[in-house]
Amino acid sequence: MRATFLLRRDHDELRRLFSRLRDQSGAESRLERFRELAASLILHAQAEERFLYPALEDVGDGETERLLAEARFEHARVEDLVECLIGMDGRDSEFDRGVTQLDRLVLQHLREEEGRVFPLAERLIGARLEPLGHAIEQWRSRFEAAA
Repeated sequence: MRATFLLRRDHDELRRLFSRLRDQSGAESRLERFRELAASLILHAQAEERFLYPALEDVGDGETERLLAEARFEHARVEDLVECLIGMDGRDSEFDRGVTQLDRLVLQHLREEEGRVFPLAERLIGARLEPLGHAIEQWRSRFEAAA
C-alpha cells in the first residue's frame, strides 16, 4: 500500500476519533477516548517523521525543507498538548478547552498535509511510496507486537 494512502487512512481515523471524543459524555469515557486518540496521534506522527519526511528531504528543495520543518513543529506542538492533557481530569474545563485546541490544531495540520505534503510526495517520490508504505506497515506491526 502506498505510504500516502496509508497515512491518509490514518487521517480519516484521527478525524473519526476526534468526532467520537466530541460526542462522548462522562469523564471516564472521555479520558478513555482521549487516550486512544493520543496513542493514534503519536504513532501516526512518528510514522511520518521516520519514513515519509526523510524520503522527501532526500529529493526536496528549500521549500520542501521549510514545509517539513513546519510539519515537525506542528507535531511537537501536538505532542506537548497531548502530554499536558493526559494528566488532566476529564471533568476539568481546562481539559475540554485543551481538547478543543488539539482538535483544531490537528485538523488544520491534516488539511495542510493532504493539500501540500502528500501531493508533493506523489510528485517527488511516487515510485518509492509503495515500499515506504510497506516499511510503515512492518514498523507498526513490530511496534504493536511489543506493546
